[in-house]
Amino acid sequence: MPSLTGKAIAAFLIASIMAGPAMAQAKLVKANNDWSLYKAQEGGTCFAATLAKSKQPPSLNHGDNFFMVMKDEAKVSPQFVSGYSMNEKFTVKVTVGDESFDMFAEGNRAWLADSSKSDALVAAMKAGSNMTVKAQSGRGNDTSYTFSLSGVTATIDGFSGC
Repeated sequence: MPSLTGKAIAAFLIASIMAGPAMAQAKLVKANNDWSLYKAQEGGTCFAATLAKSKQPPSLNHGDNFFMVMKDEAKVSPQFVSGYSMNEKFTVKVTVGDESFDMFAEGNRAWLADSSKSDALVAAMKAGSNMTVKAQSGRGNDTSYTFSLSGVTATIDGFSGC
């Protein structure tokens, strides 16, 4: 189970970057190993989130980086949130096992280039043990993040009760 500090940091970061009044306040529903399930207090949108376990290269100031899976009605929407503005001309790569998914960046967020692959990415996450995200900062620095997938299945499956 993540430390109380880790959960508090994740809750603060997620609540502070979410756009719109519906996401201004998020409540922790449940923590599952390295992933946590949150629910917006207004609007009821649920999302799963985790912080990066490792950041490369270590010489850069990466800020806080995390991966989220939002649930809105019947669909899920994975996204990467970086601690900096990304190069919007660079294709962000998400890799789980031998499967790769392309994302497009806008500001400090990245979404799947082909939203029809959302379910495939979530399935790969549930089957995997870790995930790597490769991005590029607006300054042209190549970056890489590793995320643990421990607890992702229980967290995403928790959407049904959220």
